[in-house]
Amino acid sequence: MQDLQSEIKQTGVKTEVMSYLLYIKCLDHLATTESFLRDSNFGNGTTLDVEMYTAIDQALSTFPGLGMVLKGNCIPKHTVEIQGDSFSCSLSGICETAHGELLVTDFSNKKVTLLNKSYKVVNHYGLPNYPWSMCSSNSNQVAITVGDCLSRNIVLFIQARNGRLILDRAEELQHRLVGIACTEGSFYITSGTELFRYNVNLQNKTKIYEDYSNIHTGVQYY
Repeated sequence: MQDLQSEIKQTGVKTEVMSYLLYIKCLDHLATTESFLRDSNFGNGTTLDVEMYTAIDQALSTFPGLGMVLKGNCIPKHTVEIQGDSFSCSLSGICETAHGELLVTDFSNKKVTLLNKSYKVVNHYGLPNYPWSMCSSNSNQVAITVGDCLSRNIVLFIQARNGRLILDRAEELQHRLVGIACTEGSFYITSGTELFRYNVNLQNKTKIYEDYSNIHTGVQYY
């Protein structure tokens, strides 16, 4: 109540009505505080017991360690450029053969390059048009989509054999070719706005998805 009187003096409250309202408000707060202190039993002394959860120690004791942190000293870089390239390499696809060789497609220079296990260029094959995407069709063969909006759209099947790249066959399709993937005996090819499924011979075309809201809604297939 002394605090209330001091507050009234500091705020300059002079009317009896305002003083009475402040007095009633103070009584309400005082009653609430006394009720809280009474229910909380702070006067009896409150204790808090903490029990150790031993299962954590038991579980940690069975682990040989908490893992390792590996840090690489360097990141090796390998070039796939060859003498005679007209442009800087722009890789659009990469596949690995059953023998551990790598095939990479160079979009800018319209070619596919064969790398050995040491990532050295051992052979390359010039393509008739830009390679958009590539996938493995069997253990040593890849399928590459090539073409543009103004020319034929072809899927090239190229084999890696004895350090050489050999064209196995070429299949022309009647729509734009962009992304390609092969799984469970079927090819999945995108046109930019559609996704088609073909059999292993690139026949029996089935459209399974389309989205014409943009020209790049079906660029790749993963």
